[in-house]
Amino acid sequence: FVSPEAVTMFLADPVAFCKRKDFFRGTCLEVLMEEMGESDLLPDPSKVSMAELFHQIHEAVNDKLSDDTWCDAHDSAYEYLSVFAQENPIPNIRTSPAKTLLAASSLAVLMVSDDNISCSVVYLDGKSHYDGKRFELGSEP
Repeated sequence: FVSPEAVTMFLADPVAFCKRKDFFRGTCLEVLMEEMGESDLLPDPSKVSMAELFHQIHEAVNDKLSDDTWCDAHDSAYEYLSVFAQENPIPNIRTSPAKTLLAASSLAVLMVSDDNISCSVVYLDGKSHYDGKRFELGSEP
């Protein structure tokens, strides 16, 4: 993610975020692909499904990663995002906080953002209700 605002946009509406024409702008992945002269391998996010976007990113990048640890992390992120993208409706931070936060972390890995991906969670009030709705915050597989 290029900014905290980008993370927030993804958490609020993953589908809309992944359809943005500027999805790749300013990302490590964009720079990497430009340096290798392979920007053309990246899809136009506005013209593909979220699942196809994740698939094409994985295909374009995975064999270029530096070691087995990176490849394993990249594969794991892609596997999680593939399942996430097939949910109906697609979760967001309000409907499924844990799944959506994990998806954000996985997207950062898929986009080769950093060797050390971390996720910060804001602990709001310790209650499982917000705005009259109940949220299950259990662990995700």
